[in-house]
Amino acid sequence: MVFLPAEEYESLLELTKNIHNILCGDQSSKTEVLDEYISEKDAKKEFDRKTTWFWNQRQNGKLPYTKVGSRVYYKKSDLHNLLKVNRYDG
Repeated sequence: MVFLPAEEYESLLELTKNIHNILCGDQSSKTEVLDEYISEKDAKKEFDRKTTWFWNQRQNGKLPYTKVGSRVYYKKSDLHNLLKVNRYDG
């Protein structure tokens, strides 16, 4: 048995519902969600950055990411925003 504060329980319940809707929803909504993300491999090519740059941004908490197995994915909008803010950061 696990005890959680009510607000944490509600947050987890809402997150679970969102995941369920994405997984069980229509194909177009799945495609939209997947199109929001880019793999690190593709991001390195598209944004002309090295693996170390991505690692540093993740470690500094500047770049949110999702890991699926050993692969790292980023929201394209997060990358664009980070690069816009740190335009001259190499």
